[in-house]
Amino acid sequence: MKKQIAMLVFALVIIVAGCKKEEVVLYNTQPTPNLDNPVIQKLSIGTWYREGMSASKEEWTSMDNIPKPSEAMASILYAMAWRSISIYRDGTSVMLFTPPMFTNAYIHCKGTWKVSETEENTIIMTIKTPVSNATLKLKVLNLETKENVGYLKASLDFGNRLITASLVNSNPFSWATPEEVEAMDYSWFAAQSVSNTVLSESDVLGAWSSASFTTENREKYPKEYIVRSTYIEDLLAQTPNFLGGIRFNLQSGGKAAIAYPDSYFAELDLDKQVLSDASWKLKGNKLIIETDEEYFYSFGELLFGFSVHATGIRQLGMAGIMPIRIQQNRYYIIEIISREAHGNWCRITTNDAVFNAFLFKSSVDLQNSINIREIF
Repeated sequence: MKKQIAMLVFALVIIVAGCKKEEVVLYNTQPTPNLDNPVIQKLSIGTWYREGMSASKEEWTSMDNIPKPSEAMASILYAMAWRSISIYRDGTSVMLFTPPMFTNAYIHCKGTWKVSETEENTIIMTIKTPVSNATLKLKVLNLETKENVGYLKASLDFGNRLITASLVNSNPFSWATPEEVEAMDYSWFAAQSVSNTVLSESDVLGAWSSASFTTENREKYPKEYIVRSTYIEDLLAQTPNFLGGIRFNLQSGGKAAIAYPDSYFAELDLDKQVLSDASWKLKGNKLIIETDEEYFYSFGELLFGFSVHATGIRQLGMAGIMPIRIQQNRYYIIEIISREAHGNWCRITTNDAVFNAFLFKSSVDLQNSINIREIF
């Protein structure tokens, strides 16, 4: 018996020894740009700011095959909302947009880039803009330094349109407040880590308002009125309610209500607070609010007559020229970053956007309210 066991062990040793050793190879999927070109070296120093509001021009080469209506209006975002572009040597990039219809909103769109193999002094960028995914060729037309300030003239070729812009590597926005200058800096996010502390009901009960819901505290709390986004699905076609203003009222037992600014319904002379019924729950450090009747609006529809193609929407009626719609399957995932006496800094994830913003402690008169489904 012992001899058989010994022979079995010997056979196993031979089998194991005869097995081919496989090497595990790890691949770095993050593109590392080629920085041999000195022009590309100077281009990838960090942030370039648009030099003035009118320092760009645009030419359309084709209006064919535009994937959705809002893509055609992306030109407005580049003309009026594009503030800067940051090009980092690790192959990442960030474009900053400040849409004029939301004066306190800063949209930081991340992307990647690589050096073109066919065109001189050109990089190819893939980025998410506030209305679509974009691939563009950024070509350096002129790059010089005067008194330690870099000046860049570049073209951005999207395939169907060409934008020419002038930029500088020193912030030219003398009109900006310290809070606005800070909001332009993408590195701000690095210090905003979400708390992992498990939430309890006492932490969240009550009413909480986004800064856009009211302007009564704007002068007292200027930083809290800055809303930063790292992702928006489509600013024009499915405008996030959070940017226009929203108030959550959380009650015991998981019942909630979502309130909207009176200006949305001014044409109806309701004299009541319009609410959507909702529910809430806690999952670790996350507060989750859900509703099947969130108010839906589209800036693109109101400004440019875009057709609405969003899912799960139902029109209830009209408020002047403004359609009043509700949308199903909406959620807000709220994670607390830090607490203040007057509210909380939060990271807020919705179906179509991610925000870093402040929620003010607030109140809502549920006795003088009306459900959005009942206003017609």
